[in-house]
Amino acid sequence: SHGDMAHPEVGYITSAGTFVGQRYQKNHLHHGATAAKTGSGKSVTTAAQIAQMYPLGFNFYVIEVGRSFEYLVNAYGGEYHALDADSTIISPFASYAEMDRISQALDDEEGADGVIPATAVSTIRRCLIPIVLATSDTDNIPGLVHYESVLDDVIQVLYTPGSHDDSIDGPTLKTLLDIGTEYHAYLDTEGDHRSEHLKTMLENLSSFLSTSEGSVFTKADTLKFESGLIGIDFGELIRGNAENLSKYLLLFVITRLQQLAFTRPEQTFIILDEDHEYTAIDRKLMDTVKRQVTKRGRKSAAFINPISQSVEDIAYNEDGTVNTKVINQM
Repeated sequence: SHGDMAHPEVGYITSAGTFVGQRYQKNHLHHGATAAKTGSGKSVTTAAQIAQMYPLGFNFYVIEVGRSFEYLVNAYGGEYHALDADSTIISPFASYAEMDRISQALDDEEGADGVIPATAVSTIRRCLIPIVLATSDTDNIPGLVHYESVLDDVIQVLYTPGSHDDSIDGPTLKTLLDIGTEYHAYLDTEGDHRSEHLKTMLENLSSFLSTSEGSVFTKADTLKFESGLIGIDFGELIRGNAENLSKYLLLFVITRLQQLAFTRPEQTFIILDEDHEYTAIDRKLMDTVKRQVTKRGRKSAAFINPISQSVEDIAYNEDGTVNTKVINQM
């Protein structure tokens, strides 16, 4: 409630008795990467950062394995979610109300007029591509631009006023399948060359929703991300070896938190505690997320800090060496 709010600084006393300050002035870059051995105080330091900064108006989204931050999130009145294989449903889509807020936040930046902003569309599209193309390795897919183009069209249609049922909060993957099927029929009548690309994606999506992991995503969200302090525990999913479900929920959680971080006016920090657990689920996805946030972070006041036991865990190449390009961005 007092002090120099134009130059907020977090202070720590190290084990050697040295005072260390970290400044969090607006319009500066505050990405980071934390690597230290087990028991060295990584989570304690991050908890101290949250305790000092959240009451001053900074937002924190913490993804973890093991509920280390649950007490802190609850103590400050945030929202904490422990993901469950049987009942947790997270959609890659922002709700209609969320998309209205996202559009308002990005309209001035992107000049959107009557359609949802390109940034919001591309964020959702990147999340959907691994499902509708049945692979997260899209580098070698022929005609990828055609798949992306027609998927962008369908996403725009999903949020067109009057095109959705007002009784639901937002689109689901089942909504995408239904609207996509209608749009495919339209493209066919128009002779649009992309109709075959959309047909392939709809077939993959239909197959995904028929699997045991995918069937749950025909329903609406069970989680709401509305607080400035959010904790999410992947522990039960990872310990239960729910690999496919972990992958999709990680994809959807990251997408939703990115959307929130990029559109809220407060400086927002995405904390990836036990980051090696997420890179083990999908390294390409996590590399992509780190690149996206670090490239756009300063302009959107959104910052990322993965935490693990070694730098190699946070960003690595196929041969296990450090991915210096990603690390240098952080």
